Amino acid sequence: MCEFDLIVLGGTGFVGKNVINEIKLRNDLNCNIRMLVRNKKGIDEPAITEIVGEIPNITHDLFTGAPNIVLHLGTKNIDHDKTGFFSVNVQGTKKLMNMLPKNTLGIIYGSSFSVYGQNDRRRVSESEEINPQTPLAISRSQAEMEILESEKKITKFILRPRFIVGKNDKSTMLKLIKMYNKRICLGSGNQESTYINVVDYANIIIDLISYIQENYHKQEVEILNVGYENPITMKELHSIFADVYGKKRQLYLPISETMINRIKKIKSKKVLDLITKVELMALSHSADTSRIKKFVNKEYIEQSTHSAIRSLLE
Repeated sequence: MCEFDLIVLGGTGFVGKNVINEIKLRNDLNCNIRMLVRNKKGIDEPAITEIVGEIPNITHDLFTGAPNIVLHLGTKNIDHDKTGFFSVNVQGTKKLMNMLPKNTLGIIYGSSFSVYGQNDRRRVSESEEINPQTPLAISRSQAEMEILESEKKITKFILRPRFIVGKNDKSTMLKLIKMYNKRICLGSGNQESTYINVVDYANIIIDLISYIQENYHKQEVEILNVGYENPITMKELHSIFADVYGKKRQLYLPISETMINRIKKIKSKKVLDLITKVELMALSHSADTSRIKKFVNKEYIEQSTHSAIRSLLE
C-alpha cells in the first residue's frame, strides 16, 4: 500500500492517544502522522510531525503534497471557558472540510451516540432519526452535517460510540464505581448501555483508516454505531463490580422518562445539567452495532462486553 499522511485532530486526547499508540504497536499502516497540537509536546517519533495550531484556527500547514486521510477527534466536550461548543465543534469542522486538498482520500469523525437523544433508547440503528437535546449533542450533530453535506468527493465515516472506557478513563467507569460504592443506583438496574474499550475503539479506527486507503475510490459515506454488539445492564455491571470490589447491596431507584420530563420544566441550568447526568445513568442507551462489521475486524465488535469490562477492571 502507498504511503500517505494521517492528519490527526485531537491526537492528545483520550481516544487520540490510544489510536497513535496502537498504530505504533500494529505497524501495519504505511503513513506519516501529522498531528495538530496547541503546544509542541516534543514527541521523539520520526513518523510523527507536530503542527502547532488549534480548532477552529486551522491552517494549511496541516497538509503536504501527499495523499491524506483525516482523523477528526478534535471536539470540545466540556465547556470550561463558557464560550459554548459551536465555534470549535461546528465552525472548526466546517473550516476543516473547506480546506481539504484534492488528494484527501477520506475523513473519520468521532461523534457520539448522544445525537440520538437523551431519552430511553434500546438497540438504536443508524437509520433512526436523531434528536440531540443538549448543547454538546446539538453541536456534534451539526458537525456531522458539515461533513455529510460537504461537496468533497471523499470517503466519510461518522462514528457514534456511547460509552468509551479504558485504563485512563476518568469519567464513565470511575463514576459508576463510585455510585456502586455508595450503594445507590439510579434506575431499575435493567437499563442497558453499549460500551467499547478505548483500545478496541482505537483499533476499529485504524481498520477504518486502512479501509479508506484500500477503497478510497468508492467514496463511501457511512454513519456507524460503535461498541460491543451485546449491551450490558447496570445489574450485570454490578455483578462484575461485586467480584472485583466486593459485594455491596444496591438500592435501585427507578426513574421514569415522565419524571425526568417534569423536572426539565424547571428552567435552571444546574437542574438541567444534573438531569443530563441522571439520564445517562438511569436510562437505556444501547446501539445496534452490526453495520460496522462490514468495514472492520468483526472480532472487535463480537467480543463479550462482560469479559471486556471485567478484564479492564482486573
